[in-house]
This record gives sequence, C-alpha cells and structure tokens, in this order.
Amino acid sequence: MSSRTWCGISFSNRGKMNYNFYVYILTNKHRTVFYTGVTNNLFRRIIEHKIKINEGFTNDYNVNRLVHYELFFNIKDAIAREKQLKKWRRLWKMNLIEKNNANWDDLTESLGVTAKILDSAKTFFKKTPAIRIASVLESRKRRWRLPRSEDCGHISNKLQVPTNPPRPGRQGKRQAPTNPSDNRKRLQ
Repeated sequence: MSSRTWCGISFSNRGKMNYNFYVYILTNKHRTVFYTGVTNNLFRRIIEHKIKINEGFTNDYNVNRLVHYELFFNIKDAIAREKQLKKWRRLWKMNLIEKNNANWDDLTESLGVTAKILDSAKTFFKKTPAIRIASVLESRKRRWRLPRSEDCGHISNKLQVPTNPPRPGRQGKRQAPTNPSDNRKRLQ
C-alpha cells in the first residue's frame, strides 16, 4: 500500500482504524467568533485551518486559534458533543474555555504544530496547482496521495489524485429490478 502521508501527517485513514475523535473550538485573534468542529485527526485539521486550505467560515473570519479540545473514543459521542456545543450560548462557551485555558492561549503548539511545520505546509500547498487541491478538497471521498518526505524541508510539488475506473455494468441507465414472480413465469 502506498504512503499517504506528508511529513508524518496521514491524509487517509484507509487500512487503519482510528478510535480517537476530537471536538474542538477555534476562535480568531480578537475572540469575536467561535467555530466548533469534530475530526479524527486534530493535528492535520489544525494545519488545514492555520494555512487556510478550506474556503468557508474559518477562512472568511480568520478563525485559526485552537482554544479548546476534547477527546472521545466513539464518533457518535463526539458528534453529539459537537452539536451540544454548537447550541450553547456564547457565555457558556467562554466559561468552558476559561476553565481549562484561562489565558486563551493558542493550543496548537501543545499538539506539536510548530511554525516550521506550518511554513513547510504553506510551501507545499503553494507549489501544488490550486485546481488540483480544490478538486481534492471538494470531494472528501477521494484519498490524498501526498509525496513522502523524510524531512519537512524538501516537499515535492506533485499531488496525485487517484482515478477510479468505472465499474463494469454500471454505465448508462439502471435496469429496473426484476420481480421474482416474473422469473417463475419465464421458467414455466
């Protein structure tokens, strides 16, 4: 199986079972906006937020400071907690954050996301054609095949997106399902 990692970050969970799920809260520099999300790879997801790969709310409002996260071992529990936090009032979220992170520090370095890693990721995604990155990001069903690098200083500029060949017998219109009573009539 080919490697789907870039600087030790796995961009595909195929073939591996990950039972760690994270609910996280991001904010901007001025703490005016909160974003609550869920992921199975917090390290990768924070890098995506920091280098602004994904277009949307977090990119528009510059929401990239990790101020709170929680670990779960069941995806259903993580999603339920995310939904619960999204319904919370702003003051409740602020109290939750201040309980564990009184100074509102950015927790990304505690996860191991350093400035060197962020610079390397920015360089990689800057060199990669934007159209190909966008097509990969729009379709989360596809696997990322990123070049392997022993040290994060040298990153190749090729992103290989696998092409899925069409399945035989699936081209064109679907055939109507056969009725078992029709099969009996044919056999008589």
